Amino acid sequence: LYCLSRLSEEVGISIDASDLKAPDACRVLQAKDALLAQEANEAVRVASELADAQAMAGLLKEVRALCQKLKPGLCKGARTAAEEAVPTPQELAEVDLIKAYRVSMGQLHKLLGTSHSTSHDALIAPETGCMLGKVEGVIAGLNQSLVDVRMRIELAYQAQCKAKAKVRAKAQAKVRAKAEAEARAAAEAEARAAAEAEARRTRAQEEKRRKRAAAERARLEEKARAEQETKAREEAEAAARKAEKAR
Repeated sequence: LYCLSRLSEEVGISIDASDLKAPDACRVLQAKDALLAQEANEAVRVASELADAQAMAGLLKEVRALCQKLKPGLCKGARTAAEEAVPTPQELAEVDLIKAYRVSMGQLHKLLGTSHSTSHDALIAPETGCMLGKVEGVIAGLNQSLVDVRMRIELAYQAQCKAKAKVRAKAQAKVRAKAEAEARAAAEAEARAAAEAEARRTRAQEEKRRKRAAAERARLEEKARAEQETKAREEAEAAARKAEKAR
């Protein structure tokens, strides 16, 4: 009940915790499932941004390495027109490096959503260092966001598991209580049936005894009546003989 009440507050569903029905719990859990899905989508989004930021970091390392290679050539003194007319192998290599530097910086600015200059004077290491600081800050923030989202998902999942376990336990308790009530009702019905059978047997025996007693009384009465009739007949015959003798 405590876990479901907490979840209901989190998802914004008003329920009566003192009399929590299964439909209320289902609504709360469904709402929490929806929140978990949102958290999972947020985790995917943050992971995608983190991958982009890590790509930025890789590009910045490449740009920084290019800057280190370009710095000696960018900082050397002026040359004569004749010297500049014939590029040296180092200058040819630096041209390729500068092209790669500009491509990398363009990709970085596109990822960061900032503007940049492609002029020769702008290809200096401080700009790379500033961008590296920005990207490292973005990466740190995204890492923390990813940790926070994963922590929220884990806590929400644990709370959901506890709530589901509470709901299952409550349902199992109801099933056990119902089974026990049915068992008690069956035992009581069996006891009532046994008592009724015993009462029927007792009534039947009592009825048999009454019938036997009535039959015995009738037999005795019939015997007494027969004896009285025999006696009366004998007395009448004796009286008749006496009267005949007197005549």
